[in-house]
Amino acid sequence: MRQRKIKDIEKKIEAFSEPLVYLPASNRGRWREVFGAGGADGEDAFAASGAGRPLFLEIGCGKGRFISDSALGHPEFLYLGFEGHQSVLYRALQRVYAGPDAKPTELNEIAMALVGLCSDGSENAHGAGAVEKNPMLPPNLRLCAEYIEDMTDLFAPGELNGIFLNFSDPWPKARQEKRRLT
Repeated sequence: MRQRKIKDIEKKIEAFSEPLVYLPASNRGRWREVFGAGGADGEDAFAASGAGRPLFLEIGCGKGRFISDSALGHPEFLYLGFEGHQSVLYRALQRVYAGPDAKPTELNEIAMALVGLCSDGSENAHGAGAVEKNPMLPPNLRLCAEYIEDMTDLFAPGELNGIFLNFSDPWPKARQEKRRLT
């Protein structure tokens, strides 16, 4: 289904920027470093930094239900989602911020309240960024707002432990065959 155009999408995505990774090609060969050292108490620095932890990629993460549920359900793994459509990525960010139990009709209000904005984009009474760290935000999840055209540009050989390809763009027409991922 085609997504509607969202007004001021760049500004809205910026409000949810904590799990976003910009310039993904610059992280080739060092994706585990992107996840930082924010481990739980009692973990050693090596395990907390993501070094040695399995890294999974979801191409076309859509509205984020699969990747956010996977990240919450398996905190021992690292999850990286790529989505090329900004409006769909915005929905995924809302899902990640609102948490797995939020109803689809409540996503926008919950997510915007967590980052301190009203639904129209203005600051609410608490001010922008009212919640410094969302407790529902999985530390093992990162998202990128880009299409993947060539995997070798973004990932070194053997860097990924697995790839999820749930609902990628089909590119059904004959003239679009060169764009198909599978």
